[in-house]
Amino acid sequence: MELTNQKMVVKVALLLFLVGLSATVEAVRLDPSLIISQVINNIGEPSAVSAASDCCSACICDARLPPFFLCGCGDTFDHCPAACNQCVCTKSIPPQCHCTDRTQGRCPLTPCA
Repeated sequence: MELTNQKMVVKVALLLFLVGLSATVEAVRLDPSLIISQVINNIGEPSAVSAASDCCSACICDARLPPFFLCGCGDTFDHCPAACNQCVCTKSIPPQCHCTDRTQGRCPLTPCA
């Protein structure tokens, strides 16, 4: 008798879990902005914050001979710079973004003055 009651409780708990999960999935489908990675500054996209501060103070170039050396920016941003084509951001708050662009013979972002 006791085992039957435990099975019933497990079935009810599983049913409630599935109902809650489906409600969450439906809510995100109707309003995609509920997804945390989209709420945090549209990770991976240029930001409206992008401005003159989108310069590179740590341009790093590889050891190839000129003019074949490739350069990249080692700076960390709180958004993806508008001039950056490829950007990787963490999901932390605030996000830490790195421009992964590589260009031949020069830094991909404007050097900081």
